[in-house]
Amino acid sequence: IASGSPFGLPPGFTSANMMAIVSPASFNDTGHPAHGISAASITGTTPTIQYADGSGNVWTGNALWFAIAWSAPLNANLQTVGTGKFMILNTPSGQVAIGMGTIASGQFITFPNGFTWQDSAGGSTAVAFASPASFVDTGNEMHGVQICSVNAQGQTILVYTDGEGNQWSGNVNWFCMTWMSE
Repeated sequence: IASGSPFGLPPGFTSANMMAIVSPASFNDTGHPAHGISAASITGTTPTIQYADGSGNVWTGNALWFAIAWSAPLNANLQTVGTGKFMILNTPSGQVAIGMGTIASGQFITFPNGFTWQDSAGGSTAVAFASPASFVDTGNEMHGVQICSVNAQGQTILVYTDGEGNQWSGNVNWFCMTWMSE
C-alpha cells in the first residue's frame, strides 16, 4: 500500500484494538541517494514509509503491513513491557502473548513475566519479525539493508551497508508471538 494511504479493517474492528507492523516495500525514486529508512510506522490504519538523505530530502514509498485486530471486549490481558505492547491470551493448553514495539538495534525484546525465547530443553517458544524503523545518519549512501532480524535470544539486529564496506544501524520495529504450556 502507498505510504499515507489507510488500509481497511473488517466491520466491527478498529485500530484502537489492533497491533500492527509495517515494512518498506519500495520507494519513489527522487534521484536522491538514500542514507536509510527515516520512518516505518503506522498511525491508526495509515502506514508511513519514508527515506532520507543527508541533505534534508525525505521521500515516500510503498509499505507492506501486517495487523492483528480484535473486537472488544476481548478476554485478554493487555500489558506494556519494556518497549512493547502485548496481548496475552489464555488457551486450553497454555498462554500466548502477541506483541509489538520499536527498539534500538542491539537491544533485547522484553517479554511479559513467564514468557521466554526458549523452553528448558532449548526449543523455541517464540517467533518474531523485524523491520527497519529508522537510521543513524553516518553520511554514507545506503546500498541496502544487510540484515534486519531478531535472533533466538530476542536481540534485534539492523545493519545498513554501502558499497564500500561501511555499516550503520538504527531502530527496529518488531512483532512477535510467544507461548507457554501449562
